[in-house]
Amino acid sequence: MVTGSPIVLITGSSRGIGKAIAHRFAQDGATVLINARTSFDEAKKTASELPKPTDQRHSFIQADIGEPSQISELMKTIEERYGHLDILINNAAITTFIKHSDLHKLSTDLSDSLYKTNFRGPLLLIQRALPLFKKGNHPQIINIVSTAATTAMGSNVIYCAMKAALLNLTYSLARALAPDIRVNAISPGLIKTELTKAWEAYHEKHLRKTPLERLGTPQDIAEAAFSLVHSLPFVTGHNLIVDGGKVLQG
Repeated sequence: MVTGSPIVLITGSSRGIGKAIAHRFAQDGATVLINARTSFDEAKKTASELPKPTDQRHSFIQADIGEPSQISELMKTIEERYGHLDILINNAAITTFIKHSDLHKLSTDLSDSLYKTNFRGPLLLIQRALPLFKKGNHPQIINIVSTAATTAMGSNVIYCAMKAALLNLTYSLARALAPDIRVNAISPGLIKTELTKAWEAYHEKHLRKTPLERLGTPQDIAEAAFSLVHSLPFVTGHNLIVDGGKVLQG
């Protein structure tokens, strides 16, 4: 075991939910590894703005988690720079808005890209992080899923299916990796980010069905992730729904 600030890898963390999670953990003294596929300048800026731990070792590590070779390089870089990993937050995801009845628009290329990034990537990251977890302190995994995983209401049919698969993986691995590694999921509802600004017409309809009468924020998800890691030590295999009660209304 090592001592010092925990090492936290957050995929897709140059902006939005991932960026908020990075700030929350950095505020508590963690060393945060920012990851992005293409947003280099944004990711580097995020890493530079994080509250610094005593050793000031936050960094940006570029990798496309849809590519197995880049995942291997990512883990190699972490091992060389830090020697271990304590927390992995699988946040990176991609999607395209396609009406569920428009099955003819679900191309093979779209299916493959959503599978690679939204499901296979997190699985490979977990597999290849295991040696680094063994050197860490109380290792934990959080998969950022979606309420689409259980409601089947999301940006497209394939996206919903991949998030359901990631949630099922969470349950399986919570059992398989216990007691050494805790594995949990967070299912955000509609979160107000740059991505969802394009869905303004949907917001009002969504709000009418949300008991807490507001959209979620990236900070809401960040607090949920932080609580799972630090305040709920006897929880594993759990799916924490953070949607203001929307799933109660359908």
